[in-house]
Amino acid sequence: MAMQSGIEGNGTGVGDAALLAAARQDVAFLGTVAGNLDTDAWADLQGVSQRAESLNPKAGASSLQHLAQRHLSSRTDAVMPPEISAGFCRAVNQPKSCVVISGVVHGGPWQEYWDYN
Repeated sequence: MAMQSGIEGNGTGVGDAALLAAARQDVAFLGTVAGNLDTDAWADLQGVSQRAESLNPKAGASSLQHLAQRHLSSRTDAVMPPEISAGFCRAVNQPKSCVVISGVVHGGPWQEYWDYN
């Protein structure tokens, strides 16, 4: 019997979590909190150059469409605004997997909003 697992990431680990989920066949869930799911869009938003050597999690979105997902962001997060995860959710054709809340800054507390059922 094959085992399946979920991958969750927050902050800087979000991109790695998405890339890992795209590379594996045994992942059934991808969850992220306040993270960079589109490094190119984030660089453009911040007015900095894109990282030519980095893999962009959004580039692998087509291989993640089959996974159950939940991506939390906050309107009051000045570091990683909701439009970054929203673009990723559109790319995986799961716009409802993005959940936008208010009143939480980048550093949290996020745990009271994390509920995956």
